[in-house]
Amino acid sequence: MEEIDKTIAEFKMQNQIDDYLHKNIYPDFSIKRNVNHSSGNKKKDTDFTDIIYNIDVPLEKLNKHDFMNFESISRKIENLENDINNIQEENIINENICPICIEPIGNKSYFMTKCNHPICGPCCYNNFTKNENTGLLCPICRSEIYNN
Repeated sequence: MEEIDKTIAEFKMQNQIDDYLHKNIYPDFSIKRNVNHSSGNKKKDTDFTDIIYNIDVPLEKLNKHDFMNFESISRKIENLENDINNIQEENIINENICPICIEPIGNKSYFMTKCNHPICGPCCYNNFTKNENTGLLCPICRSEIYNN
């Protein structure tokens, strides 16, 4: 049961780091306060289930160990995301695959962005008409597809 709790806490931490990197939402572990436990069990300081975190404190106020850990995890996540994006972009460009539906464009009608990334016709139409936030951005490199 402890392993499940620890795994859940680790997933929660990873999600909060992702939220911080992409949405600028401070993670719950940005500063910690000790909690008094009624039971006599003493647990390790690294057990995230025993710590209450304050999200109102800026990231710079983390203790040194937590900050170093956060920076390390952030760098790893960023590197992995870059690697994944590079591999996906390379595969899509080399194989002429639509980056939205991930199907070969083949003989279908398609739209070529100004950054030279192909998008199949149906996905291009749906992306323009239904995606309010990023509909006018290239799904591969996020540059503007269309100049106003």
